[in-house]
Amino acid sequence: MFLSQTTEYALSVLVEIYRTKKRKGGYVRLEDLPERFRKPYIGLILNHLVKKGILRSQKGKGGGFDFNIPPNKLTLWRIVEVLEDTERYDRCVFGLEQCNSSQPCPFHKEIEPIRERFKRFLTGNTIEKLARNLPESITAL
Repeated sequence: MFLSQTTEYALSVLVEIYRTKKRKGGYVRLEDLPERFRKPYIGLILNHLVKKGILRSQKGKGGGFDFNIPPNKLTLWRIVEVLEDTERYDRCVFGLEQCNSSQPCPFHKEIEPIRERFKRFLTGNTIEKLARNLPESITAL
């Protein structure tokens, strides 16, 4: 709803990598993940996260993906930052260029607290916390 589909997929696969790593240790290969994560676009997302320093990868036997930033320090906002245009979270929902506290659009005062609360949610939660609090029975993707 608030996040792009790419970011939603990234969060889902990062939670799954965290859980798989916790069970098996070491690097996590795509083949170690449930079938629903073995799609080409997931590989593209993971490679992008490697380029942005969120994950690291290793080729060959024993290789795969691992966290470059500890999951207990990796905020959801950090994932949003590398995958989305974060300025959209500060723009007017109607696209008005002059919408701000001194020149608000008709809904600015109602939307601003929602936007700020959502950003606090993203900055205050980590991949580890998401994985701990998301029931394993919930399937993403």
